[in-house]
Amino acid sequence: MQEKRECNYDLLKVVSMVAVIMIHISATWIEELTRYVADGGKISELVNPVMACIYNSISRFAVPSFIMVSGAFVLDSSRTLNYREFYKKRVLKIGIPTVVFSILYILYRILFGFAREQIGLSNLIDLIRDIVSGSPFYHMWYLYMIIGVYLMAPIVMRFKNSISYGNFRKTVFVFLILASVSRWTTEKIRLSWDLGQSFEYLGYFMMGFVIRKDLQKNNLNGILLIMLGAAVEIATAFVEYKFQIVGGIMESDLKFQIVSPYCPTIVLASLLIFAGFTKLQIRYNQQIEKLADMSFFVYLFHAGVWDFFGGGGTQAPYERKSGYSVP
Repeated sequence: MQEKRECNYDLLKVVSMVAVIMIHISATWIEELTRYVADGGKISELVNPVMACIYNSISRFAVPSFIMVSGAFVLDSSRTLNYREFYKKRVLKIGIPTVVFSILYILYRILFGFAREQIGLSNLIDLIRDIVSGSPFYHMWYLYMIIGVYLMAPIVMRFKNSISYGNFRKTVFVFLILASVSRWTTEKIRLSWDLGQSFEYLGYFMMGFVIRKDLQKNNLNGILLIMLGAAVEIATAFVEYKFQIVGGIMESDLKFQIVSPYCPTIVLASLLIFAGFTKLQIRYNQQIEKLADMSFFVYLFHAGVWDFFGGGGTQAPYERKSGYSVP
């Protein structure tokens, strides 16, 4: 018997997929605006620079939301305790597509490099470095990261079952705070106690389970939480505008990245928005379900499509995506 779908999370996945696409499109827009100002251009001559930052910042809940949705269900299923069954399912669902699309994007970068006669030793070194680091294309890091999270999921499940739920909840909050501090600081400062990327995102993964378990349905409260989360991200957009556009500084050159998934304001906004969708009671909709089921493959395909038709005009697709931070 098929489990009953929770359409609120299907809707969140659809909205998050649109948001991811918005991040990548607006990131290209912001890169161009930033370069223009850094090269001596006038801000008054720019077209809607604030809106570029708002589009980019207000979408930053997307990646944390995907991770929290996964954690909400994976850590609530007794099947996760069975290592063999759990890993086999994840290999088929995540592992194989990751390998296939990694190969496709590697070939894409190489072929376009030769086609444009711009490929050289430095580009090949960058390509090898990206492959080793788990980022054969700029959006593929997510797949390699989530594989690491899934590898730890059965262990987390056993830990959760070994202590009281109250203590587990407290552990998750502390873990998420430490992960935020670690990622936000080690991005540039490189503290020796960096937890590691998959281990850090485990905080979001566990928090998804806690929020789903603790919150009750209330549409009005859900809408208010979503609006509050969006307001936090819009406020972040004006900080981003101040440093990114007015200052003409690429985010990679900042000491602390403004809109990274573990920036404190993005963490807060992501939790508020996920909590808001958790509280929504939405009637089943077959179209939303189908779109939600497509979100994984849309994520795999969309970066290549955007790079080829839209983003490739300013930066060749075989080159490493530099400057602005994109998921």
